Amino acid sequence: MKKTVRNLLIMLVVLAVVGGAAALLVYSGPSGGGEDSGVSSAVSQEEKKTVELDMDNISAIMVENKEGGFTLLPDPSAAQTGSSSQAEEPEPAFTVEGLESYDLDTSSIASAVDSLANMTVYRDLGAQEDLEKYGLAEGQAVAVTVKHKSGGETRFLVGDASSSGGTAGQYILQNGSVCIVRPLSEKFKGPALDLVSREVYAIDSEFAQGTDGEGNDTQTALPDTLYDAKLSGKAFPEPIQLEYVETQRLNGHMVTAPVLAESGTNAFDALVASLKSLTANKVEAVGVTEQMLAEYGLAEPDARVEFHLNGGQAALRASAKDSEGYRYLTMDGKDVVYRVTNAQISAWAEASLMDLRMGTVCLANIADVRKLSLTQEGDMAYAFTVTPSETTNLADSTVTNGQGEEIDYENYQAFYKQLIGLSVFSMDKPAYGGVPTLRVEYAYEEGKGADAVEFYPVDGQDRYAAVLNGQFNGLVRGADVNRLLALLPDLNGNEEIQA
Repeated sequence: MKKTVRNLLIMLVVLAVVGGAAALLVYSGPSGGGEDSGVSSAVSQEEKKTVELDMDNISAIMVENKEGGFTLLPDPSAAQTGSSSQAEEPEPAFTVEGLESYDLDTSSIASAVDSLANMTVYRDLGAQEDLEKYGLAEGQAVAVTVKHKSGGETRFLVGDASSSGGTAGQYILQNGSVCIVRPLSEKFKGPALDLVSREVYAIDSEFAQGTDGEGNDTQTALPDTLYDAKLSGKAFPEPIQLEYVETQRLNGHMVTAPVLAESGTNAFDALVASLKSLTANKVEAVGVTEQMLAEYGLAEPDARVEFHLNGGQAALRASAKDSEGYRYLTMDGKDVVYRVTNAQISAWAEASLMDLRMGTVCLANIADVRKLSLTQEGDMAYAFTVTPSETTNLADSTVTNGQGEEIDYENYQAFYKQLIGLSVFSMDKPAYGGVPTLRVEYAYEEGKGADAVEFYPVDGQDRYAAVLNGQFNGLVRGADVNRLLALLPDLNGNEEIQA
């Protein structure tokens, strides 16, 4: 290639690069699409102006809005520690005037105040005649007045949000000029009650202390234990009582009223989980009076629960559901009315006794039973003694009847499954009495007591009233009990029992 041709090509390339750069500079300038357009460009091209607020010099932040507003006051007893340096002075904390005695949402309050402290102006639009389009007209805007300890005040109006130019912002009006600033907290638009904590309560988990293989201390979270609970109110004409009982059964949780039955069902687990903590959807009122309780449907609540869970306890009452599925709720010892969704508390407010109890009469663990005694019509008795083997295999256990004759474990196990499988279909308590048709006693290893179940015939009906340890448990079908009675002689004679 000739030298002159090569130089010409190099010059053309240079001209192309320079021309492209010039074009880029021309087209990257601010657009003229509107009064508040080009916010991103304004931020990058102009030095940001800030509404100066000295947090240490604030004596009050007064907010007026459609919801009535509120006043924030410095709270010297609750200073917050600065996050950028351990050497920083604590940041001033604020409380809500008139609500100082209540648990406040300190995080939201701190965030709201912080949004004022960092109110950077993105763009100054100057004086505007039509304030309504910015949400700054009378009746639209939120008025914020910051009073200073040194005297004087800073006042501005807060309007609508702005997202022009791709940068989130908010319109304010200060000293006659409309500005776009960094978005302020939404709490400035709400009532004072929005600054009250929505947490109704929270119960801590319990832990087991231990040591690992290297000698280090360990903590293991324990399952939540509901020691007792009582459900009452209009939704429970017969209050339901739940208790934790140390027993040899598969589950130590018992329904003790209005029937005696084992619990530990999925519905019970859901109830325990729902009682662990509760955060409301909204704070409705504080300073509760008897009149207010009546207005919110809480004087005679639809549902009430009193319970002891892990190391904590609480008592709650809830109104009936409204048309939108919400309930009002109070907690004993807290002067607050909350609003919650029905789903948050339905596990206890709409609990069903049939769902909370086991569907069986007595689910005694076959591995724990050492003697099974059955008495028919009060005088014909059968007894089966179980001697565990030295192995862990239950099938190796030795079973003998009352005459000392050995019974095949498979036959004993098949009968036992049918016995504990008797299901309850109703808890309507009938009239019953006299001598039970069948009495069953489960005796556990020495020192661990026994459980007894009795089956009483119901006059004129093919059903039996099942009674657990002297208390009504429910109704079972007559055919199920009669089938067991027919199998008793076969088991005693070691005849094959079909599983």
